[in-house]
Amino acid sequence: PGREPPPSGPAGVAAMPNPSTPTQNPDPAACLRAAADAITAAPSLALACHVTPDGDALGSMLALHHLALANGKTVVSSWPEPFRAAACYRSLPGLDLAVPSSAFPTDPPCMLTFDCGSMRLLHELGTPASKAAASGELIVLDLAVRAVERALAADTHHEAGG
Repeated sequence: PGREPPPSGPAGVAAMPNPSTPTQNPDPAACLRAAADAITAAPSLALACHVTPDGDALGSMLALHHLALANGKTVVSSWPEPFRAAACYRSLPGLDLAVPSSAFPTDPPCMLTFDCGSMRLLHELGTPASKAAASGELIVLDLAVRAVERALAADTHHEAGG
């Protein structure tokens, strides 16, 4: 509900240096390179998906969690309260590695969000996301990149009182 269909072309990655200045017509290859560089350079990763996560949000987040661990990264994964997964997702490998939002870093060096077209869907994890965005290390992974960019800009505008 409220989301646009995915844009034509490759699946989306928005490596946004600042949510108040979304990229116009981002080059997907450049976004992927920027995201990969940020992930590689970061001493640790903070991964988050939307409140009441579904299978694509959890599966994507946990897949990157496993990949990061396999590559020697320190990583934390979470989603907003209520911190429970639906019964059909409780067998996902790595779900036990996720932590409640209260254990999530408050100022992550590199944060990735999954299936989250609006910062509002991050609830209490929106503050760490805003801090990561301000430092240029917020990576938004979603199929609807253009919708994500508009949502980030709208969220920033709303937070600024606009």
